Amino acid sequence: MCELCTGGELFDSIIEKSKSAEGHYSEQDASTIIRKVLSAIDHCHSDHDIVHRDLKPENFLFKGPGKGEGEPVIIDFGLSKMNDNPNDHMATRVGTPYYIAPEVLGRNYTKACDLWSIGVITYILLCGYPPFYGDNDAAIFRMIMSGRFDFPEQEWGDISQEAKDFIKKLINLEADERPTAAEAMNDPWFTYAHAAPVPITAAVGSRLESFVSMGKLKKHALHVIAENLTESEISNIKDMFVRLDVDRSGTLTVEELKSALTEFPQIHDQIEELVEGIDLDGNESVDYKEFLAATLSRNVFIREENIQIAFNHFDQGNKGKITVSDLVGIFGSEQHAQEVMGAIDIDGDMTISYEEFKIMMLEHTQGTKTLHHTDRDPNYGKGAEAK
Repeated sequence: MCELCTGGELFDSIIEKSKSAEGHYSEQDASTIIRKVLSAIDHCHSDHDIVHRDLKPENFLFKGPGKGEGEPVIIDFGLSKMNDNPNDHMATRVGTPYYIAPEVLGRNYTKACDLWSIGVITYILLCGYPPFYGDNDAAIFRMIMSGRFDFPEQEWGDISQEAKDFIKKLINLEADERPTAAEAMNDPWFTYAHAAPVPITAAVGSRLESFVSMGKLKKHALHVIAENLTESEISNIKDMFVRLDVDRSGTLTVEELKSALTEFPQIHDQIEELVEGIDLDGNESVDYKEFLAATLSRNVFIREENIQIAFNHFDQGNKGKITVSDLVGIFGSEQHAQEVMGAIDIDGDMTISYEEFKIMMLEHTQGTKTLHHTDRDPNYGKGAEAK
């Protein structure tokens, strides 16, 4: 099966980063990519006994849809080899200068050669240039065989010691001393890179607070809208979630949110209530979809096409209206369905029309039986207000 990857090569992304003010990937972003790379290589090594033998930024594509976005995918297994016997060393000299391991140059190597290459890629992500270089291949190979490289202060002064130690474990002349891909995934660097509290912007803090005050149907509507957005539309929120999820459990705990919301005392002191208001599935934590729905910018979810997507989702059978029966399917009981209907059904016909649903979505807080927003301003909700 083929998979379409529209996000371009990791190599191109590195070039783009080199043109930015920072000049390279941040530790958080680099560690996220490298951990996914290690997971993929562990799958190759452990589950299929495949050694790639040519890992380099050109051989990683992002799934997309935007350039440099999405999950990294390993490609080009043209030089790969099955190696199901750990005592069976390979001897064919293959690979690419800059990334090739010294034992490959010496024609006596194992799966560990891929870990060397990942160490080189990590080095490049964090500073923008390779640890081994030269005017020609022979010069590069001499540097690789020596195993000597450094971390120049100008580029590495702000990089953590944990990152440098991680690189040194992989770019190790002694192949047997390198960690396996599975072991490398548990390196302290990954914990460190995501452990520092990530400041939540005032806008996102406000969105979390607003989400808690929304009615039940509106919260569910934002979930539906969030699930239909593109990767490029949610990439910033996704990055924030990954950084906040310190233990990489896939959920945000009360403690993780407390750490992130230290600058918002009005929310910080009510974290438990905040989690309860966002946690629609009742597991006492906030998963990615819940966080995404709760932090959507208002100018995203009030777009006409997004409101229509949510309405169509709830309107089972394409009746042109949402009935009590539809709401029972969402909230599980007639009583809850009647409560939601009573808050949104303006004309009292025990159904929610598209216009009534839209009024609910445009309200800053839970909708009431009034048309004051749309009556006063026919363009309400069409601007670029972000909250």
